[in-house]
Amino acid sequence: MKKETLLKYAVAALLTLNAIVIAFLFLNRRPPEALPMLQSAPPPNGRIFDSIVTTRLQLTDKQQQQFETLKQEHRSQMRELDGEYRRLLENYFALLRDTAIDTAKRDSLQKMIGEVHIQKASATLTHFAALKSFCTPSQKMLFEALIPELSRVILPPPKMDRNRPPHDAAPLLDEPKNHPPERRD
Repeated sequence: MKKETLLKYAVAALLTLNAIVIAFLFLNRRPPEALPMLQSAPPPNGRIFDSIVTTRLQLTDKQQQQFETLKQEHRSQMRELDGEYRRLLENYFALLRDTAIDTAKRDSLQKMIGEVHIQKASATLTHFAALKSFCTPSQKMLFEALIPELSRVILPPPKMDRNRPPHDAAPLLDEPKNHPPERRD
């Protein structure tokens, strides 16, 4: 009988805690626009941004066709550069297989990786300059207002603080607690 009574109290306590948690969640809800993670989140795919560009710039049907052609060319170019970047990184990290890292190969690969980044940035700038080139003067003013959003979409999301290791890596960086005693022969 005592076990049943204890179980009844435990179930009652858990139900009470659940009700309190649910009430707390409903009473302290914030509107989605108050959540910072939703404000800075990039669009899930390019289509959302494409529709923003088309709508904000008020592109005509002909301009939308031109923009579509530009997008296809740009995406093809970026896929090619991404493939090249992956290949270079594979070769770069393959240097770790050797007992000593060949500094000439390392330096050469680092330079080529940097060049791919420059090509990607240049291709993106050229892409948006081409878009701006077929805008009317009033659309160019709207384009100027769109530039900060372009930066947020194009740039990768901010990473964690580089001066602070991730919480999982902290134990790896700590000194071992138990040093084996030194042997003196």
